[in-house]
Amino acid sequence: MPHVSNSLVVVFFIIVIAAVVAALFKGRVADVWPFEKRHVLSEPEQIVYWRLLKVAPHFVVLAQVSLSSLVAVKRGTHNRQAHWNKISQKSVDFVLCRKDGSVLVVIEIDDQSHLSAKRLETDRIKNKILEAAGVPILRWKATPLPSEDMMRSDIAALTTSESLRVTVDDKLSRG
Repeated sequence: MPHVSNSLVVVFFIIVIAAVVAALFKGRVADVWPFEKRHVLSEPEQIVYWRLLKVAPHFVVLAQVSLSSLVAVKRGTHNRQAHWNKISQKSVDFVLCRKDGSVLVVIEIDDQSHLSAKRLETDRIKNKILEAAGVPILRWKATPLPSEDMMRSDIAALTTSESLRVTVDDKLSRG
């Protein structure tokens, strides 16, 4: 009989220890959030970002901007929530703004992922939304990335800003 009691005591202690360990582990899991940092821009996007800063120094370059920060659903729109849902989870690669924060152009870098049917449809919707809001969009391929001269030319074609046109002319004439 004493042998059975000792066995029960050992089993009891094992259960208690297991319960304590489980409680501690459960507490840790609940306290640890499953997030990690990541790069904001892909490697091609980083290259484009630095080129944009160089070719458009009179403008503000923003990266990874939510579409809902750029456009709004007009008040009084029928089924407003459905329209809001179309912009609420989308973002654009770059926004070129004037110093007053007004949007000049949205720039998207299209890599191979933009060839899938789902992505093509997402891009089509994004294009329609920006067009409806009067926001020009430039789409550049990730391979090959646009040269600085191509960037200057594309941006200049979309703007009536004299300061950029002078900058573009000066840089192009210097070579």
